[in-house]
Amino acid sequence: MNKILITSEVISGAVTLRKNYRLTVGDSIIASSAKIYDLVLLTNNVKDFKGIKSLKIENPLKLK
Repeated sequence: MNKILITSEVISGAVTLRKNYRLTVGDSIIASSAKIYDLVLLTNNVKDFKGIKSLKIENPLKLK
C-alpha cells in the first residue's frame, strides 16, 4: 500500500486552498495532497472541489 506524506508543502497548499475556496480542513488537505502528488481525487462530493484549478477530480460512481 502506498502512503501519502503530509509534508509542509501539503500543509501550506491546504492553508491556501482553505482560504481561497472555503474548504474544511480535511478537504483542503485532501485537495492539496492530490495537487502536489499529481493524483486524481476520487470523491462523490465533486461540488466541493469543482472550482479548484489544476485539481483532477472524478466521481467513482460515474466511472465506466
